[in-house]
Amino acid sequence: MVTALVLTRDGYVWNLPEVVSKIELAKFQNEDLILDLNNEGPDFETLDLTRYIGNWDHRTIVITRNAVQSLVKAITFKNKYPHWHDTTKNSLKEVIVEKNIHKTVGVFVGRSNEHRLYLSSYIYNNCSAHQTFRYEPQLDVHKNNLGLEKLIENYGLTNLVSIADFLSKSPLTVNDDPDVNTLIKKIGGPSESGGEAISVYGLHKEYKHFFVELVCETYYSGRTFFPTEKTWRPIMLLTPFIVQGSQWFLHRLRDMGFQTFDRWWDEGYSEDPANHQPHEIIKVIDYLAHKSTKELNIMYKEMQPILQHNKKRFMELTSKDFEIFENDRY
Repeated sequence: MVTALVLTRDGYVWNLPEVVSKIELAKFQNEDLILDLNNEGPDFETLDLTRYIGNWDHRTIVITRNAVQSLVKAITFKNKYPHWHDTTKNSLKEVIVEKNIHKTVGVFVGRSNEHRLYLSSYIYNNCSAHQTFRYEPQLDVHKNNLGLEKLIENYGLTNLVSIADFLSKSPLTVNDDPDVNTLIKKIGGPSESGGEAISVYGLHKEYKHFFVELVCETYYSGRTFFPTEKTWRPIMLLTPFIVQGSQWFLHRLRDMGFQTFDRWWDEGYSEDPANHQPHEIIKVIDYLAHKSTKELNIMYKEMQPILQHNKKRFMELTSKDFEIFENDRY
C-alpha cells in the first residue's frame, strides 16, 4: 500500500510532483493507493488528480473531510469529520463577549485569494470594519496566494486603484492584543494552520467591536461542505455571520439544525456558485453599511434567540450529525 499526503488549497495541490510520484509508484508496484488530504475538505474533482490516477485494478482510497464528496470513478472516499469542532469548543466555551458595537463588519484574513481580496478591499473602502489582512509582497506564500490575476479574470475589473490602495495599507492587523498581532506575523506555508490558531485562540477579543462577521471559508469550489473554525467561531461567540463559501453552505448548516439570518437580510448568495457569491454578498454589506449603530444594536438584540440556539446546537454537535449528507439533496 502506498500513501501520499496531499497538501491543498481550494482547487490546487501544493505538492503535486510528490503526489504524482506516489501515484506512479503505486501503479509500478501494483499496490493500493491512499491519498490523505491532510484533514482538509476540498471537492476532490477540483484537484484534477484523476487524470494521473487513471484506471488500474487496485483500490484508490481518499481520506477527506468533505461531507458531501461525490463519487469519482472507482475511488473510495473515507470521511473524517467534523473539523476543528472540539478545538473551537474547548478553547471558547468559557468566553463571554460583551458587545460594544461600533463597527458594522468584522473580517479576518490571514492568507489571500481572489475572493478574499475582492471582499476585503471593498469592505475596507466602503464600510465601517474591524479587519485583518495579511499581505507582504516579499513573502512567497503571500505573493502566490494574492489572487489578483484570478480576480481580474473572474470579476472583469479594469480599475484597480482601490485594490492597489488597499494592498498598500497591508498588512492590516487588529489593535487590542499585541500577542494576537505577533501570532498574525507567523502565518505562512501551504497550510492555514497558523491562521486557524489565531482564529481559535486570539481573535475572540475582537468580537466585541462589530455586529456581523464575514466568514471566508477555506474551500468553496465544486461540491464541498467543510465548515472550519472560521464558521464555528462566530457561532460560539454569539455573532451573526455571512459566509463566502461553497454553494448551498447555509442550506446545509440549516439541515444540521442551525438557524441563519434571512429575516434580516437576503441570504440568496449561498445558492450561488463561488465565483458569483461575492457580488451578492456586497449587496448585503451595502445594506448593512447604511444602518446606524443604534439600528445594528436593535438587530443584534432581536437575533439573541437564534444566536443562543446556534451555540447550543454547536455544543451538541457530533460526527453523527454529518452523516445526513450521505444522501445530500443539493
